Amino acid sequence: MTATRSISDLPGPPRLPVIGNLHQLRRMDRTHQTMEEWCRRYGPIVRFDLGGTRGVLIGDPEEINPILRDRPEGFRRVHQFEETFEESRSTGVLSQEGDDWRRSRRLVVTALNSNHLQRYFHVVRTACERLRLRLERESAGGRSFDPAPVLGAYSLDIISALAFGKDLNTLGRGDSELPEHIERHFQMLNRRFKFPIPYWRWLRLPFDRAWDRSLAELHRAVAGFIEDAREQLRADPQLREEPENFLQSMIVAQETEDKFSDEEIVGNTITLLVGGEDTTAHTMAWTAWLLARNPDAQARWAEEAREALGDNRFVDEYETVDRLRYGEAVLR
Repeated sequence: MTATRSISDLPGPPRLPVIGNLHQLRRMDRTHQTMEEWCRRYGPIVRFDLGGTRGVLIGDPEEINPILRDRPEGFRRVHQFEETFEESRSTGVLSQEGDDWRRSRRLVVTALNSNHLQRYFHVVRTACERLRLRLERESAGGRSFDPAPVLGAYSLDIISALAFGKDLNTLGRGDSELPEHIERHFQMLNRRFKFPIPYWRWLRLPFDRAWDRSLAELHRAVAGFIEDAREQLRADPQLREEPENFLQSMIVAQETEDKFSDEEIVGNTITLLVGGEDTTAHTMAWTAWLLARNPDAQARWAEEAREALGDNRFVDEYETVDRLRYGEAVLR
């Protein structure tokens, strides 16, 4: 018989009275490193405390994957997650649970399937060309720079074109404040998840007011995307049968059986902007860092690219992507 353990039986870092382990997670830019250190020290399943809220950290991919597949029935996010998104008026697939999550997830998966990627392949290629020019400009004269904001702009350009049909060209212009608003939104969501007391409901600090301004700009931008999509549907009724992007799909669903509310459309649009931009950009940034530390892998990927592309600097045909198998394995 296998013995059953409670959360309190699990190993974990020492806790302080009242605040638990919050003091160890106060720096957002080091949270992942702190948690990695806990897993190295205490094992792949670690107990921690966020001011009275108990948490379990799981660092074993073999355990993580079944959990992700078993939500929302077996596992769900903490209630602070939903509350924070609701307060920011950005409730969507990232924060929803139950039937609402299933409806939104179905639309998101459909909107971002491979058929749409093939349809918008030229958008991805154009973004790659802009990325090369931006990287060359940033690194001119051998300067070092943080690639994450540049890769964030690259991700945002592709996501906006694929999901909303908008070419923002934040890479080429370099003057758009939208990536900054998205980054602040992401940072503040993470900040509020960690606070045991929602002080912002009574006291607005400077960074809370800055977030309010960023949220207003995000909602203004999203309202423009939605109005443009509705105008496209009015101008071409055929799009109701075959929507070209995520936003059009949401609007059509709102008018049919799924009955999406305006708030859900806005929330899922913001979710796609924030979640897609941040995760994609930082995946690429970490990949670049790891490749720099592994010259053999870098050389092997470069050789594969030379064989697949020949004299071209970029993939000219969608089918060529299938030949970059080692590169895909590195990213995965």
